[in-house]
Amino acid sequence: MKKLTVMLLAGILAISLTACGQSTNNSSSQTTEENNAAAADENENTADDDADTYGDETADAETENDSDSNDSLSKDSAEAAAIEEAIQNNMLFSCVDSGGSKELDADRYTLYADGTVLYASLDASGRLSTYAQLVSDGQATAEIQELRITAYDNKGIFLDANGKVWYGDDEMFPGYTVTYFNDWYRFNSSYYNHIIAGVTDDGQIVYFGEFWIEYNDDPEIPILEGAENVKYVTVFGGKTLAFVREDGTAAYGNIRTGKITEISDWSGIAMLYVVGNTLIGLRYDGTLVARAISESESEPVRADDIPYYLEEISSWEDIVWIVTDKDNDIDEENYVAGLRSDGSFVYVAADASEAAECEQTFGSWTNIKVVSTDSGYISAEENRLEDGYIGMGGAIDTDNNLYGSARALTYAWDLEQPWESTDAAKLDSQQLESAYANCNRYNEQLPAVN
Repeated sequence: MKKLTVMLLAGILAISLTACGQSTNNSSSQTTEENNAAAADENENTADDDADTYGDETADAETENDSDSNDSLSKDSAEAAAIEEAIQNNMLFSCVDSGGSKELDADRYTLYADGTVLYASLDASGRLSTYAQLVSDGQATAEIQELRITAYDNKGIFLDANGKVWYGDDEMFPGYTVTYFNDWYRFNSSYYNHIIAGVTDDGQIVYFGEFWIEYNDDPEIPILEGAENVKYVTVFGGKTLAFVREDGTAAYGNIRTGKITEISDWSGIAMLYVVGNTLIGLRYDGTLVARAISESESEPVRADDIPYYLEEISSWEDIVWIVTDKDNDIDEENYVAGLRSDGSFVYVAADASEAAECEQTFGSWTNIKVVSTDSGYISAEENRLEDGYIGMGGAIDTDNNLYGSARALTYAWDLEQPWESTDAAKLDSQQLESAYANCNRYNEQLPAVN
């Protein structure tokens, strides 16, 4: 993927970008390049030495929205209510493509909770089975507050109504009542690091990670000291936890050094998202702010690391949820899409090829209530079932029509009923002769439960 170059001008972040933005009017999108020549200012290094972000004390892309009235940035506004509803909806849907295979039923993990009914794809049916057994054993609740398929090991993480977080059949934060969680992973040839962070009912952040356990003798669940009155947390890389408070302010903390960095010029933040090395803030009024962040306190973000899309997304309005590409890979930023309150999308893509693929999905999906692209890739084949290929990523609309990997939801169980077996959870409407049938097994709509 080709990244665009950005340069410094008088200490102000100016971004020359190739942006391919498109709403759902199904028109063709072309990527154009705008090149702005900038002379380097001799005082370009006057930024705060302790700053972890590039442009903390300068007027960067997000500041153009700072003139909004206090009313528009109120968490009690109608816009804020729509955003909160979208957050709660999207906490109950997750899909991951594990291997990028185009084979039918290969490595496609999808989960969706609707009331006390838990839906699953074939590959995720074991996650349904594990959680349903926990419920039957009286350990977990039939009501699910949040769920997620982990992007590396494809396990299920569930937050139940009692505030317990279940990673497989293990309780992650015993002794704490959790209201929200987020996770991040990184795998390479030398180590595997998976961090799960949760917000407790008293506004603290607890976290757990393989890396932490491996290099620390004390197995006690760590708390991010100094993070208080927290509402949502986003794991940003292997050692940074970004969070938004109940009052709409945002900050991030380094779990190794304990340093908390305030994002002082952000306000009215409803939710935070990560894509590549960038933190995106969704504000109560449906607008966005964003900035690149370095995890290294000694190495601030370089100009070349500023992503191409910052200027584009700063103009978006009426956003209730953000969809990002490869949010676990700091080196990939193929697209960012925003779900609007009417269920349509606006997006920006890195190049014409990515834009064409986005047009096949975000450009055709309408009235969407939940969307997930944890696989990090949206394919132009998304809505086609030719040769059994269902594509990556998925969505469900307000009429329960299914798109992409959501169409693989072919197992379901009402968790208020005692668990029987995976075979019993297989939906009758599929009439499957075997676990791996033909592409007719995929659903157009969310099916009825047995």
